[in-house]
Amino acid sequence: MNLLRSIIMAVILLFPISNSFGAVVTLVDRQIFDDGGQTLQNGIVFNPDGTKMFVSTQNSTGNSAIDFIYEYNLSTPFDISTKTYAGDDERCDLDVGSGQYGSDPNVAGDMAFSSDGLKIFILSRGTNGKNNDRLYRYDLTIAYDVSTCAFVKDVDPDTDALAGTSFGGRPDKKNTMFRV
Repeated sequence: MNLLRSIIMAVILLFPISNSFGAVVTLVDRQIFDDGGQTLQNGIVFNPDGTKMFVSTQNSTGNSAIDFIYEYNLSTPFDISTKTYAGDDERCDLDVGSGQYGSDPNVAGDMAFSSDGLKIFILSRGTNGKNNDRLYRYDLTIAYDVSTCAFVKDVDPDTDALAGTSFGGRPDKKNTMFRV
């Protein structure tokens, strides 16, 4: 009887513990993105209905790096295994030009669209241990069509340049360059 009681107690005590560890991460799909000469993918975002996927990349050619946002069409929403590369004509070249602007994104990473899909924000990460992160804004003439991108502004996110914007900051400072 004591053995049976011990077994029942062990089952009662161990069963809830074994189920209390939460969800287990399971690999569902793995895809290769090598369209357009991509060598390094850094960020991914979807349009609201999941029929388009955007990947920020860095293409290395010799000693230079060219950053792009590539567009993919998904035949099944949010299912990356159904991706079709939209083509080089449908990508956003993140080259900001020269002169008055800052430097081109170096290792373009995380990105986010505005709620209307007409602005895209790219975070360029610092490299070689340097604190040279930059936040870039590009405007689109057609919502969620990155081929229509045009560089607007870049700022150092470690300064108060974003104060008073929708990214947070002090409301007494007004900066409309990054307002979503």
